[in-house]
Amino acid sequence: MGEILNLKELEFSPDGHVYRLNGMVIPSVSKVMEPVSMSEYGVIDPMVLSRAADRGTAVHKAIENYNKYGIMDIDPMLSGYTDAYISWSEKTCPDIIANEMKFYHKLMRYAGTADLIARINGEMWLIDFKTSYKAVDKNYRVQLEAYRQGLSTHSLEIDRKAVLHLAKDGSYTLIEYPLKDSEAWTIFGACKSIYDYNNKF
Repeated sequence: MGEILNLKELEFSPDGHVYRLNGMVIPSVSKVMEPVSMSEYGVIDPMVLSRAADRGTAVHKAIENYNKYGIMDIDPMLSGYTDAYISWSEKTCPDIIANEMKFYHKLMRYAGTADLIARINGEMWLIDFKTSYKAVDKNYRVQLEAYRQGLSTHSLEIDRKAVLHLAKDGSYTLIEYPLKDSEAWTIFGACKSIYDYNNKF
């Protein structure tokens, strides 16, 4: 297992979640998508969102360590989420190509982190982990299409893409999305245009 893209020109600072391409700050997919995501999350208490973000970060890190080193180390209060991942992994037996891989779109200049790229039954999958209370399809569609398009600019072609929704009770749901989603890409492009316009001034 190893990183299939080694993009030394792209740097990431966890403090502030900042991506820099050759020293220049570029937006994350989640930042670009704010006009879409705020319609879902904008009404939620910021403290609740902050706790959810911390939970997601902890689960992602634990899964990454598990995939790389075979060790699962996480707060027992969050172990249901990682138990769900282990159940999926043991059932699916993915050939893991990359964990938490940073990438950027060469032309549109945005960046993201692919949670998992794995070969399953001979097909290359892009999988994003979610620990939210409920699935938010309209957000996931746009996010995954932006990821697929960005990876494609580095000649990394995906066969299938999905969200692995992990639940606190140890259950999971794999939600697959259309491989080439023109509507989602149009929405993301509109969001990127808004982001670029707002940051011109």
